[in-house]
Amino acid sequence: MKNGCVVLALIVCNVALAATVGTAESKKPVRRIVGTWKLVSITAHYPDGRESADPDLGPSAKGYLFYDSSGHMCAQLMNPNRFDWRNPNNPTPQEGKAGVLGYDAYCGTYEVHESEGVVIHHKELALVPNQVMTSVARRFSFAGDRLVLKLIENAHSGERLGFTLTWERVN
Repeated sequence: MKNGCVVLALIVCNVALAATVGTAESKKPVRRIVGTWKLVSITAHYPDGRESADPDLGPSAKGYLFYDSSGHMCAQLMNPNRFDWRNPNNPTPQEGKAGVLGYDAYCGTYEVHESEGVVIHHKELALVPNQVMTSVARRFSFAGDRLVLKLIENAHSGERLGFTLTWERVN
């Protein structure tokens, strides 16, 4: 089942990437960022200095991040411990809410400002309707074969949290 979910996520990302082809200006991405990345960890940073796992995706969060050489990207993240819906074709309101809160996905274009160490994701498709046609900046760095993205501030349950996402290149 887990392999089927990974295959489905990869297919969804590829379809989403294909849907966005030709919609962006030609941007030259940093060659090292291009590729497929698998999530290693997410750390949430609270204003009081505490650190923890992502409050929605949990300590075992799974995800993939794709950057292609034409300037398109796709991100899919999930809490693998979400519970199954009793009726997959008709979830209860509580099941639907839990499913959405335990998943994040968006695709679009990206641009890299290498001298500033910033990558900007321009969301064209998103799980959250309010995020469509918005852009988010992430600080990026590399640690060996890992990509580290830092989200400086993100509102979560009324708090301004920072997040560090560590990704490992998929060969």
